[in-house]
Amino acid sequence: MGVALGVASLAMIATFGALILTTRWFVVSMVLVAAAIAATAPPIAAVHGMFNSGLASAILAGATIGVPGTMQFGMTFSWLDTAEAGTDPLTGIPNRRGLRTRWTTWAMRRSPSAEHVGVLVLDLDHFKEINDGRGHAAGDEVLVHVARVLRVEGAADDAVIARLGGDEFALLVMGRSTQECLDLGDRIRRAVAGDAGVTTSIGVAVDEHPDVDASLLTALLEDADRGMYEAKRTRDAVVLAS
Repeated sequence: MGVALGVASLAMIATFGALILTTRWFVVSMVLVAAAIAATAPPIAAVHGMFNSGLASAILAGATIGVPGTMQFGMTFSWLDTAEAGTDPLTGIPNRRGLRTRWTTWAMRRSPSAEHVGVLVLDLDHFKEINDGRGHAAGDEVLVHVARVLRVEGAADDAVIARLGGDEFALLVMGRSTQECLDLGDRIRRAVAGDAGVTTSIGVAVDEHPDVDASLLTALLEDADRGMYEAKRTRDAVVLAS
């Protein structure tokens, strides 16, 4: 019974390690476990024989290395598949699905005292003319350049950058006031015009006292989208959704 409880305890510890350790440290842990099993095999064999020693080592290795290892690498590959599916292949930033995944992760870990959730939606002005006049390759180059600008400008506010589709982008900003989100939008507007050579219309939506649930991101995206269409009336503008 003592041996069974010991094996079960080791298996639980190894399984817990598979869930919380990075792949590199999990491999290091498994190497140490394997070394420990190999070191205990000869003394067991001397007392109980080679067969019993081999059987005990196989059971222990399966419980503490095989099963947790399968779990860890399965989760790693699953994460890689999810990350790839949530990434825009052209710009390398999250797509709409990736944005929602990051939102869900933040919402699950959110501190009860956290305040302010903001969304900026931006659409490039006259982008169709770039595609029609200079070709789609030139249009793709502009999109990649805009994504770089968003990364740089959004980094100061820890914004999550995403391409929603076509020439429409979004930024998800947590813990920033309405004025800070508007300032971010204006910095982006000026940077895109200066670096990418195109103007952009930006809508901003902020909930300063949010009830965090699955629908909040959708509601903010819709509000910011309305603000963006309002900005389209003059273009090269930032509009706070009412």
